[in-house]
Amino acid sequence: MRMLQRVLTQLPKEHWMLLSLVASATVYLSLLNIKPDPKPAPLPEMVEDLLKPPAPLVINEPEPVKPQANYQPQQVVLQRGQSLARMLKPFGTSHQDIHQISKLIKPYIPANKIKAGQIFSLGLGEKKVESILFDWQFAKQLHLYRDTPAKWQIEVVDLPTKTESRFIQGVVTTSLYDAFVPHGVSHDLLNLYMTTFSHLVDFQREINPGDSYKILFEEEFMPDDPSQRKIKQLRYLELVQQDTQLSLFHYTNAQGHKAYYDENGKLADAFLMKTPVETGRLSSFFGKRKHPILGYSRMHKGIDFGAPIGTKVFAAGHGVVSKIKKDRSFGNHIILQHQDGYRTLYAHLNGFADKLKVGDRVSQGDIIGFVGNTGLSQAPHLHYEVLKGSRSINPLSIKRASSVQLQGEDLAKFKTHQQALLAEIQ
Repeated sequence: MRMLQRVLTQLPKEHWMLLSLVASATVYLSLLNIKPDPKPAPLPEMVEDLLKPPAPLVINEPEPVKPQANYQPQQVVLQRGQSLARMLKPFGTSHQDIHQISKLIKPYIPANKIKAGQIFSLGLGEKKVESILFDWQFAKQLHLYRDTPAKWQIEVVDLPTKTESRFIQGVVTTSLYDAFVPHGVSHDLLNLYMTTFSHLVDFQREINPGDSYKILFEEEFMPDDPSQRKIKQLRYLELVQQDTQLSLFHYTNAQGHKAYYDENGKLADAFLMKTPVETGRLSSFFGKRKHPILGYSRMHKGIDFGAPIGTKVFAAGHGVVSKIKKDRSFGNHIILQHQDGYRTLYAHLNGFADKLKVGDRVSQGDIIGFVGNTGLSQAPHLHYEVLKGSRSINPLSIKRASSVQLQGEDLAKFKTHQQALLAEIQ
């Protein structure tokens, strides 16, 4: 006790004051009987929120606007002289919308190539067009829709189709065209028939009353609209002229190559077509003549087919486009390079096939242009030339035919296939 008193007496004044405060607090707490809480009191919510680490910043992108089936449908028809932009303007389409729509459909069909009468199915939202649907090709539609309020997308819609085999036959009384009309078939069937036989027959001069034909073919159609049809494949073709019968059979050989063969299994793929135009009359022959515009006689190095402006012009044979040009003499013209140094020229065209360019490969029967009246020309016609090197050849005199002949097992399979096709038309 004395030692404690001695220590206390030696403490500095400041320590005495601190001990006095501690003693006073102890007495005060004992009087109030307050026990310290082992758990600290919770902080106010506002303070806790301030002490929490900040949440990561999230930027919400707008949800894509998916095509909806509950848009109000409305059909609109493109009128003569009306542009696509003008047709869509009353339905809330902006200049930006039109620009996007035109850009999206351009690879399929440029907006300025859409013909009057085209039907469009519009999906209308509250204030503007949300989707556009229209027929593009047989059994194919183009569907445009808003992916976001400011962005359009496009997709190709394939419609269901079925295929059936059909057979028609007839006798020519006035023209081959008139003989096809009663069957209600499309012009495409007649064009394919003539193109397939064109290396053997000049359909402008060699078809006469009494000639007969037979065709077995596959036709694709849409079940929802059977009137919508497309020729898929000619399987058998026949043309009888007096005592001559020409027959061609479609066959896939052992190498997988599809082509037409005659009754003996010989490939019916002639070098050049005699008539590389859809329709028309032979109006001028090969040889020396008086030029209808220049007024003096000179060599006519080709043959002319009179036909309406816009009539399809075909590649006479397989080849490569070596020239597409316009000049004062030939007007719009095309030159194709073929094998063995042969070239063909097609002049006075109204225009060229879409996207055709120098260097493109073409197959016999491909559309390369359209009959016109450009250059030194008095009336719409196709001027057609065949050249071997620098020498002009009469196109009607070329008789180069294929020398490919089926052999062995391939020939035997062809004969079996041939009999099956003939059995279908009996």
